[in-house]
Amino acid sequence: MRIKKNTWLVVGWLLLLLLISFAGDLLSRRKILSEFEDGAGPIMSVYFLAVGQGDATLIRTPAGEDILIDGGPDNTLIKKLNRYLPINDWQIEYLILTHPDADHVNGLVEVAERYDIGTVIMTGVFDQTPAYLRLREIIESENIQQQFIEGPRRLLLAGGVELDFFYPQQRLVDQLIDDANNSSLVGRLIFASTSLMFTGDLEEEEKLLKLGLELESDIYKVGHHGSANANSGEFIRAVNPDYAVISVGLDNRYGHPDYRTLNNLQKIGAKIWRTDQDGDVAIYTDGRQIVHCP
Repeated sequence: MRIKKNTWLVVGWLLLLLLISFAGDLLSRRKILSEFEDGAGPIMSVYFLAVGQGDATLIRTPAGEDILIDGGPDNTLIKKLNRYLPINDWQIEYLILTHPDADHVNGLVEVAERYDIGTVIMTGVFDQTPAYLRLREIIESENIQQQFIEGPRRLLLAGGVELDFFYPQQRLVDQLIDDANNSSLVGRLIFASTSLMFTGDLEEEEKLLKLGLELESDIYKVGHHGSANANSGEFIRAVNPDYAVISVGLDNRYGHPDYRTLNNLQKIGAKIWRTDQDGDVAIYTDGRQIVHCP
């Protein structure tokens, strides 16, 4: 049987793209490794993605598993995933939705349509946001595994990574909440001695403080885009991050990040990155050292 010339051309181009992707990944890894002072073991990569006025964070564990926290306000996320995921990686092992506001959920719809999703982690709160309703339709139709956070839960992932959820402290599945921000998932991602705190858009931080939780973290994904309705001085002192990342849109109408949030972070000496000024923020850690590689 003869194979058409065009077919061979397509196969050739695909092989070339895979080779280019592999070579690019190898060069990128060498550049990252060169940033570690004491050498590095297995590396966890954290990408705080510049998706405008919204949130989206991609994490690649040392075992090669992908964790996606929120999806931003539109399909900009797809372009970002194409940049940071290997060309042959079409699986997101864990998709985490902190809460169903449009600036966190909209970009997840096309991700769920294009990628093989292993597990969706969320509260399951009732909400009429169109993208959220569509996402839940896809989850049901594709029989994607769901985990609803309704109290403290720790997930042990491959490669020595832990996901430690500690808020909300009650079952919210299909419940109507007055302010979706305050239904946000809150947790820490832990790899060896390195930790990352994420709080979604939670504003009721005093509830976390009263619970007496272990909040101190090396990296803080700053709550609610740097709003002053979150990020009190007391809370930021409790988290006490060395690095703080604010996911925010350029010249947004909300005035985020608020100057009071910036002041609170500066008072504790945190290094601050902003996606409106710095673009995607890429942080790498071997569980001991943390490096930023633009």
